[in-house]
Amino acid sequence: MSDTRAKFQFYETFENIVSLLPTDEQLRFYKSIVRYGLFAEQPSFVGKDIALFQPIKEAIDNQTTRKVKNTENGRLGGLAKSSKMKQNVASSSKSHEEKRKEEEEKENSDSHESSDFEKSQFFSQSSNSSTKKFIKPTVEEIRAFCEEKNLLNVDAESFIDFYESKGWLVGKSKMKDWRASVRNWNRRNNEESKAAGNSSYPTEFPDYSKREA
Repeated sequence: MSDTRAKFQFYETFENIVSLLPTDEQLRFYKSIVRYGLFAEQPSFVGKDIALFQPIKEAIDNQTTRKVKNTENGRLGGLAKSSKMKQNVASSSKSHEEKRKEEEEKENSDSHESSDFEKSQFFSQSSNSSTKKFIKPTVEEIRAFCEEKNLLNVDAESFIDFYESKGWLVGKSKMKDWRASVRNWNRRNNEESKAAGNSSYPTEFPDYSKREA
C-alpha cells in the first residue's frame, strides 16, 4: 500500500460513527481519519476507539485497492490500445508495401512484355527483309513478264546482259525489283524510239554503255 494516497472519499457512515463519540473527542477522531485516508498513518487508538475505527479503516483500504486496480487496468488498457494501434499501423504499412511491390511487379511485367514485343517486331522485320532478298531473273521470267504486261519494247537477253555487266546495280544501289526495272526499260525504249522517229520500236540498243539503268 502506498504511503501517500492524495485523496480519499469521506462516507456518511464515517460521520455516523464519529457522532457516537463525545464532542471533545470527535475532532481528534476526524483528524485520525484524514491522516489515515491521505497518508496511511495508523492512529494510536485504544479501547473502544479501535473498534469504532476498524470499519472506517476497511472502507478506506477498499477505496485504495479499487483505485490501484483501476489505475492498473487503465494502464493495461492503454498498452493494449497502443499495441492494437501499432498492429494497425504495421498492417497498414504492410498493405502499402505489398501494394507498392505489386505495382512494381506489374510495371516490370509490362516493360518486359513491351520489350519482348519490340524484339519480336524487330526480328520479324529482319526476317521479312531477309525474305525479300533480290534474286536475279532468268530470260524466261523476263519474257513471261513482258508478255503478261504487254511490254513490247524489251529484249530479255539484252536486259540481263546489261545488268550483269553492272553487277545488277541501279545507279549505285543494288536492284530490289527487276520487274520495275523491266517496265522502266520498256518505257525508255519507247521514248527513245519515238525521239528517233522510229515507230517500229527496236528491241535492242547497239551501245549499252549509254544506258545508265
